[in-house]
Amino acid sequence: MKRQAMIYLSVFLVIFLLIFLIFNQRSIQTITFFPIDNYTTFEKASTSLSLIESLNNKSLKWKIYSKSNQPAYLRQDVSLLFGNGKLKGVKSKWKDHTDTIHMEEGLSTDKDIKWEAISYHHGELQYSNTNINSVQDMSYEYLYVIPSKDNRLLSFQKPDTNYEYEAQQQIDLIVKQELLVHWKDLAKHYNISLKDYNLIPFTSLYKYNNSPLPNMTTSQTEEVIGKLWEGVYKNYIILAANTKHEQLTGLEPIILIDKNQSHIIVLFELNNKKDMLIQHI
Repeated sequence: MKRQAMIYLSVFLVIFLLIFLIFNQRSIQTITFFPIDNYTTFEKASTSLSLIESLNNKSLKWKIYSKSNQPAYLRQDVSLLFGNGKLKGVKSKWKDHTDTIHMEEGLSTDKDIKWEAISYHHGELQYSNTNINSVQDMSYEYLYVIPSKDNRLLSFQKPDTNYEYEAQQQIDLIVKQELLVHWKDLAKHYNISLKDYNLIPFTSLYKYNNSPLPNMTTSQTEEVIGKLWEGVYKNYIILAANTKHEQLTGLEPIILIDKNQSHIIVLFELNNKKDMLIQHI
């Protein structure tokens, strides 16, 4: 009798575990690329950065919004925020059976800084147990924050004065030099020859929303971008999202597209740990 009871208990525990896993499979957030759905689009997908003044204090307002033309089985948006090329924040949100995602956050801001945010908007469309498709889009925003001549903060995207133009040029030069040194150091660490690749800074990936990546078709580009975000989410975003803003360290990742079209590499350093993702085309 005891042996039979143990068998029943074991079977019960196995069934309970299976049910638990099935009903909680969404508790672990992931992004998974499926073939692009031709009938679903984003009515709006946007990222915005603005300087907000309240109680004699100015802060950066970071907003992400997207709305698909129909509810999706699963909707998820992620966004990365960089200040002068340094990772400053990560936002991620997912919801079942919805068409809309909205996130926002306020952060303190320094002067002489270029803020950049890139977001990936994604949805899973499940028409049957065996037919799952994706809808995806990217958005990007940037904002320069500099001290005014009376030492207050002012912000702009396009400079209107010589003072703003000179500040923009100086910030861009410093950021570009630091990122290039960093990317070359990562490539050297992994014994990669950069001349064999087309280089795309991660925040520039949004430019390929409506145009193909180098030497690729539109459909190839859609799949590569979807799978790239899938890998970056699992290996970079989740770790960054679980790190407090003030403890985040690392510069903007670089995307390397092999000129022979065999693979893509993403090089990055997060919280003082270098890493490399490889995606075969």
